[in-house]
Amino acid sequence: MEWISPIKQKPNDLKMTPVAVVKKCMNLITIEDGDSILDGFKGTGNFYNNFPSNCIKNYCEIEEGLDFFKYDKEYDWFITNPAFSLITPTLHKICKEAKKGFGLLIGALNLTAKRLSIIHKSGFNITKIHYSVIKGWIGPAVFIVAERDKPSIVTYDITNHLPDGQEGLDFQLKYKQYQKNYRDSKKK
Repeated sequence: MEWISPIKQKPNDLKMTPVAVVKKCMNLITIEDGDSILDGFKGTGNFYNNFPSNCIKNYCEIEEGLDFFKYDKEYDWFITNPAFSLITPTLHKICKEAKKGFGLLIGALNLTAKRLSIIHKSGFNITKIHYSVIKGWIGPAVFIVAERDKPSIVTYDITNHLPDGQEGLDFQLKYKQYQKNYRDSKKK
């Protein structure tokens, strides 16, 4: 229950997924008879309520005292719209626990090279991506489907590249000045 207050103070963590978007996302995942699915951030249940009837459905919802980070049962698939401030710890947990794969709806800019690396190093690869624009959300969203031991449709590079030539030199000088100005403003 210690998470309830902090989550309510982060408005981007409380964004419910429209059912029309959920249905498009669910169509991207092949659930087999008897697969167990966990919705770790149920909210109003839009994902959970659209899980296929041929599966074993489970959920966590902190508002009901069911903390995903304390969940200890096995599951084949993890499918949800996670709290945006908890994407990285959620990825770490599901990459250790999901047997077959996961589907996450996250902000498009939250699909970073570092997070792609977490997914890939855990034996999963992104096999499908669905892009959505949802009014009231900060920026577009992507639903990523990651499956264990399947080929990836995404390549990534985690190197921070500096622009070539004068542009790179100019950037370095401007960035150093920005950092100095920032430190000076904090001293005041």
